[in-house]
Amino acid sequence: MKKINLAIVLVLFTFTVAFPQGGKPAKGDSDVPATSTINNSDATGSFFRIQSDGLGSYRNGVDSVQSIVQGIGDWEMDAKASGVRRVYIDFGDPVVPGDTSAPFSAALVPTRFISKCATLGFKIRDMTLGQVKQCPLATSFDFGGNTYRIAMNPVNFASTEYVSWTCLTTAGGRCSAWAMQPSVTQADGLLKARGKLIKVSTVKGKTVETQLGEFYFGFNIGVTTP
Repeated sequence: MKKINLAIVLVLFTFTVAFPQGGKPAKGDSDVPATSTINNSDATGSFFRIQSDGLGSYRNGVDSVQSIVQGIGDWEMDAKASGVRRVYIDFGDPVVPGDTSAPFSAALVPTRFISKCATLGFKIRDMTLGQVKQCPLATSFDFGGNTYRIAMNPVNFASTEYVSWTCLTTAGGRCSAWAMQPSVTQADGLLKARGKLIKVSTVKGKTVETQLGEFYFGFNIGVTTP
């Protein structure tokens, strides 16, 4: 039997450890169930443009809701598959006065949120107590047989704004509770985020995104993990 060069064996071993089959990392965080609470008004009693359906917090696995902090570090709350839970979205504060590009003025709709902090190089669970970080937020909702998205990501849409995450509580050396809200105080003195409304459709098997108007949204969403 021919002898195998030791250097080749070491190279193959290193490659196998660094790049396990399937391309998945050898070690990392798992998805963590979360409770997402959409507050309806601020401390002064002023109502937000994004509110809950009035049925309490959105809990992972309850009423077909998915509410998690993903292993890669992003927050996701998806109630689109729920026959019970909805989110209230109000387009009553357009950037251009009189803009009627939204599919409705205000309604309770099946909604999914995802805030992709990992695209900016960090996990929200790694935030320290009191730390504030900014992240993009995408809000997808269905209405009238169509799908729409509100993008708050200045990398892709320069006129929009990030949302702000604040770590409120830590447990076991990881952040376990957060508040998510707009990151900018606008000219009228109110804390609200500017988002781009996009209609998402399929044309000849391809996804087409049609940019509509821009709107301001006030909101405050609390997220907690076990």
